[in-house]
Amino acid sequence: MNIATIGTSWITDSFIKSSAYVGDVNISAVFSRDGERAAAFARKHGVEKHYSDLSEMLSDKETDGVYIASPNALHFEQAEMCLECGKHVICEKPMTVNSEQLEALYSIAERRGLILLEAMKSMHSQGLNIIRENLSDLGEVHTASFDFSQLSSKYPMLKRGELPNIFNPSLCAGALMDIGVYAVYLAVELFGKPKNIISHSDFLGTGADYAGTLIFLYDNLTVTITYSKIANGFSGGRILGENGAVSVKSVSKLVGINRLYNDGSIKELYPEIDENIIMSGEIKAFRDFAAGLNSEYYDCCKQMAFTVCELMEKIRQDNNFAF
Repeated sequence: MNIATIGTSWITDSFIKSSAYVGDVNISAVFSRDGERAAAFARKHGVEKHYSDLSEMLSDKETDGVYIASPNALHFEQAEMCLECGKHVICEKPMTVNSEQLEALYSIAERRGLILLEAMKSMHSQGLNIIRENLSDLGEVHTASFDFSQLSSKYPMLKRGELPNIFNPSLCAGALMDIGVYAVYLAVELFGKPKNIISHSDFLGTGADYAGTLIFLYDNLTVTITYSKIANGFSGGRILGENGAVSVKSVSKLVGINRLYNDGSIKELYPEIDENIIMSGEIKAFRDFAAGLNSEYYDCCKQMAFTVCELMEKIRQDNNFAF
């Protein structure tokens, strides 16, 4: 499968490195609106073709699919263009800003017989399976907490008066969209759609949110989610049951998973592993879906994308986001 990429940030670097762990996948081209940047990125990764004209890249019949890692506000337009040109699409989360856009893209994909996948690595990780397998051993579970707080490398730029993309609401960016979504996905993956949400967001002078707290309410279960772009968090996630707990060091990678027992003993369930190996899971799933395999799994991913998009919309509406 020949995959072209859109975007030249660190996440595209990771995607290209991760693809080396997946058989029958080749990064065939890279795109950036800046021609010199596209050429430099192609040289860096040993990719033969580079483009600054998206239409030209999509006219290449050898390209089977496209990975989109541009700013959030560009996802819909670029994904629509890729699909209409007959390319499968794997797009970084959040794939669209709202449900209407998501429905429109899936309609095009279905009409053209193509795959559209939101790039959420936890959906395809061994860590997720391990957590699920150990939930029943906990007995009754009434409480879980997930934190993803990570000091942004772009925060110093913001403090100098600059406006990096990740803190620019006109690009539909901010803490919820960038990192809070990982914890939202994990809660839905493990416990389903909550019956109600209580939420609070904190905003910068730019209008972008920098942190937030979410409380997902289920029958006899409360999940608390915290996230921040201006501070590091060290708590990860914990699912508490009558027979102990399951802890996870990284909510986004789902590694460093331990079983904690009431007598104080600890059993390692899943260690920390190379992030590129983790990310390779979503690429393998994309390859297989494009080959017509695992259709039920694909339908599950599609439904998850809609559920999470709906929840993210509600959180933004309740907190008066600019988008």
